[in-house]
Amino acid sequence: MKKFLSLLFALSLCFSFSLTSAGCGNLLKNENNSDSSNSVCSHIWSYPECETPQTCSLCGEISGEAYGHVTVNGACQRCGKTLNLWSISNTFNPLTGSFGNKYLTTQASGTFLTSANLLSKLTVSVRVDANSISFTLYEQGSFLVISTTDSTCDISIRDTEKNIHNLSGTMNANSVTINVDSTDIPTILTALKKPGTVRFYLAISSKPSNFYEFSLETNNFAELYSEIE
Repeated sequence: MKKFLSLLFALSLCFSFSLTSAGCGNLLKNENNSDSSNSVCSHIWSYPECETPQTCSLCGEISGEAYGHVTVNGACQRCGKTLNLWSISNTFNPLTGSFGNKYLTTQASGTFLTSANLLSKLTVSVRVDANSISFTLYEQGSFLVISTTDSTCDISIRDTEKNIHNLSGTMNANSVTINVDSTDIPTILTALKKPGTVRFYLAISSKPSNFYEFSLETNNFAELYSEIE
């Protein structure tokens, strides 16, 4: 499955280049939006934006990739959008009234691909402490992804320097949490401490038909992580 995720990276890059160099084969639709005419689209391209790649306003074809955000203190310097900032939380024991270890949290948005090749909305809660990194996935933004059996998770990341790393995680039976293997935690921490965007691609062995993708803006991660190490 790790080889498959690596192949997805390579195919996505090749696909982006082919769209840029190849002509458009899309047919323009008639005004009644039913049958296509014999006219081939001549393309009117929009400019790529932080989250949106170059797109033809006539046929909807996409070329290349979105620019990606350039963040300073959680705000994009291109579009002004406030992105997923990291924050420090504390575990609390209501029986003793005491606080435990501190950890960092954030929430990210992404997509997941189903066996029917349908892309749907994904929301991800991320938790990082001095010894662990975990993800909780919500399909359609609200439906928890639960593993009914002990599962392995293939995790590929593209760091802020566009290097690809193939990592691993586990998901226990009846759990909603993916835990990154301890040997791979330093790789993710190194990526998150550099300014920019880190992209994650996940595949869970108990859900072989689904593939999950999301991005994390590093923002203030390095600054806050130094407080909990």
